[in-house]
Amino acid sequence: KSLVLDVQWTQFGDEAAQLLARLLSTQPNLSELTLNINDSQISSVNCLKIIQSATQATNLRTLELSLQNFELSSPELTEITELLGTFRKISSVTLDLKGTNFDDNHADILFKNVVQYEQLTSFAVSLDGTKVSEAKLEFYNEKLMKELRDPSISIRIDF
Repeated sequence: KSLVLDVQWTQFGDEAAQLLARLLSTQPNLSELTLNINDSQISSVNCLKIIQSATQATNLRTLELSLQNFELSSPELTEITELLGTFRKISSVTLDLKGTNFDDNHADILFKNVVQYEQLTSFAVSLDGTKVSEAKLEFYNEKLMKELRDPSISIRIDF
């Protein structure tokens, strides 16, 4: 029910990433997933495949995704951000996007998705060193507090 994959600063390459993507696509009952892909040797295409495969986990409740300093194009980040919106029943999301090309447009997609999570209890995102403006982050921090309206939901936006 739980999978932790930490491949940061390793030689975990594309062949292994493709195997992992296939494995994830066969795990619909996975409830907890931690993917730490910081500074790895995986191509951005295979990183995207891994995240796409994770969407097959229809029982996923906890997602921790770290892409710190991972080289992703703007369209790839857009697709990842849109994929995060498919986890409607997720309760806990932790994202580390430090040092990526994440920008205001990606933030718009991400935060629009967050308010649609049906069972959210915790949301944390780290955006240090990204291209998201401080004004945009402050706007969304306030917007999430108003729209989620549940004081028991933990929200943390680091920038």
